[in-house]
Amino acid sequence: MSESSEKGSKKGSKKDSENRASVSASFRVGDFVGNDYELLKELGRGGMGVVFEARHRFIGQPVALKVLYPHLLTEENWQRFVREARALGRLDHPGIVKIFNCGIDAERAAPFYVMELIEGDSLSDLVDVRGALPEELAIKAAIEAAKALHFAHGMGVVHRDVKPSNFILPHSASRSSLNLKVLDFGIAALSSDRLSSKEKQKLTATGQIFGTPYYMSPEVVTGQAASPLSDVYSLGCTLFEMLSGQVPYKGESIFETLGMHMSAPLPSLSETSGHEFSSELELLVARALAKSPRERYSSMQMFAVDLERYLDCRPVYGTGIKSEGFADLGKTVENNDSDVELLSRMKTGLLILLTMVCLSLLGLVTYYFVKPARPEAAPPVDVTFEAKTGETSMVSLLSRKIEVTREGFTGSKRISAEDRALISRGYEISRTKKSIKYQFPNSRIGEIWLPGGAREAWKTMSIPVNSGGKWEFIIFGSTPREYIAGLKPDSFDLQLRFERVSDFYPAIKCVKDWTALKQIRLERMVLDKDIMALDDLPSSREFSVAHCVINFPLLNCQQIHNARVIYFNSVRGQEFTNFLAKLSQLDKLEGLSLSTLSLSEEDIDSLTRAKQLKCVCIEKTDISPEQLAKLMSLPGLRALKVRDCLYSPKDILQALENCPNRRNLKLTLNIPNLSAKKISKLMELKHKIDEPAFSWNKADMAAVRRKVFELELYERESIKLDGDRGYFSLSEL
Repeated sequence: MSESSEKGSKKGSKKDSENRASVSASFRVGDFVGNDYELLKELGRGGMGVVFEARHRFIGQPVALKVLYPHLLTEENWQRFVREARALGRLDHPGIVKIFNCGIDAERAAPFYVMELIEGDSLSDLVDVRGALPEELAIKAAIEAAKALHFAHGMGVVHRDVKPSNFILPHSASRSSLNLKVLDFGIAALSSDRLSSKEKQKLTATGQIFGTPYYMSPEVVTGQAASPLSDVYSLGCTLFEMLSGQVPYKGESIFETLGMHMSAPLPSLSETSGHEFSSELELLVARALAKSPRERYSSMQMFAVDLERYLDCRPVYGTGIKSEGFADLGKTVENNDSDVELLSRMKTGLLILLTMVCLSLLGLVTYYFVKPARPEAAPPVDVTFEAKTGETSMVSLLSRKIEVTREGFTGSKRISAEDRALISRGYEISRTKKSIKYQFPNSRIGEIWLPGGAREAWKTMSIPVNSGGKWEFIIFGSTPREYIAGLKPDSFDLQLRFERVSDFYPAIKCVKDWTALKQIRLERMVLDKDIMALDDLPSSREFSVAHCVINFPLLNCQQIHNARVIYFNSVRGQEFTNFLAKLSQLDKLEGLSLSTLSLSEEDIDSLTRAKQLKCVCIEKTDISPEQLAKLMSLPGLRALKVRDCLYSPKDILQALENCPNRRNLKLTLNIPNLSAKKISKLMELKHKIDEPAFSWNKADMAAVRRKVFELELYERESIKLDGDRGYFSLSEL
């Protein structure tokens, strides 16, 4: 033990990295840990170890098993491990993932925990996918987390690594009760009042800082012992990220981030996210994120009570204002503050409110006197004429009125002098490290996709700076393409939507300085040789065709060859079949999505010859089990999603036998879900009932999961109608 420790100290972080890598190398799916637990699938990994889905050899119970890195197994850490395991075993709370067992795998000398297996998504996953969460959802999640952590604190256990990835929302979550679960108490510590002086000295002597930099409290950064108030700060960081989509502090390095926790002022939620939040919520979050532990909520329960009061539209304690109803609050939460301290906090809250009002007034006065004048533009010279298809291919419209100005074609909508001034100046009017402020026209010209969903681009708006890349900007199909010129080139992932060929040419002019596009989408058009004009646009990563008739060879268009992902939704024409037959010629293509189509056996064979495909999505399109097996034969397939088709577990297991890459495959399917009530309503509406006789049970799901890297099963969202009448959405029932 001492020899390995000495070697580790010489090699430093390089050795740590090797040890971490050795865990995944030494533990594989199918192995047994502790002689009793069979590893079924890797669920994730972190700084302390790797988590697997496992099953007990004899009982058959599915569990989550976390294997800690072997290099952490020192004599001192083993004593800590045993002490913490005993404490964590007492945490019997519905909001805390239950720990069933712990031990050391004798063969590999690696400690492990055996925990309750939860089917759901972490808050971190939700934020990554959706960005900022809805305010009510974020606050309810924080309330349930605070209550669970308060219980742990009452048992003398401090979590020390509170962050979004350590909170799981089960798939059974409802609007009234999320049933959130707190997990990963693997680096938790007993509260200092539960330890002897000798144990305190041992813990202090380690000199280790536990936690994640983005969520670490200032006192822990400086090496002080973690406390329940440290968890309050970390939960405040988590709530900030759920509401805004970004962590409160993020430096260029770990050390800069830690320094920001200690000294940097807290950014506002509104400025960070670009959404307006109430001053009460801003102050409530600021109270949880106070630099000094004495200025924070005195307990997790106090934090939860304030969040509940906010949801109930009642005054909150975090603002420093005591109101009717708080007289009884002291009976339900720990009262660690004296009357003098409470009075001081009330004054502090009032002072903050007064300061915010003064700053707002000062900003209005400043804007009134120094706001820039809008540049004037020459009035447009309008000419209206009848345009028909000609040899110049400038337009391919039949008897449609087109307006022409000095700037070129504008489609059917005129651009006002005020809007032209905005376009010539550019929509961006100010920028900070956290956000960008825009002045768009008074009419809605498009959408910006931000955390929490899309925001329509019009009037004045602020959006947060995306440190991880760019936000997506979608120009409305009816918007004249000239409005694109007001955007700074490459400032967004730009998606161009076209519903008429006449918009191709203004778009080409307006994006000539852009280096690339996110997506070109063609909707409700007859595609002929005019699509060749799209080659004059910058290369697009994605190409989408929806509700179109294809009368021209798509492979003649270079944009098709440049696309990495191609979408087809409800298209017709012989040229579509011809395109599928030559799909293998697109060497850059990785993903293909097909929706609301009728695919022949020949079309399926064409898809299986496209060996370059890695991701295939098929929706509202009939695919037989035999055809599904053909699709799974693609050698590099990593993701296959088939929606609105039902397959039995036997069909899927047989199809997977043809999949050479099934160990790396993420498979998404629908399962039967029609209740008797829904079936009755469908019969009343005289809709076709196609609910099969088979069903999926837990054993079936487990059998398929063992075959693939990941399995996702969803309830159907629609059913096919009789004949060619399309699909009926079950949400309408």
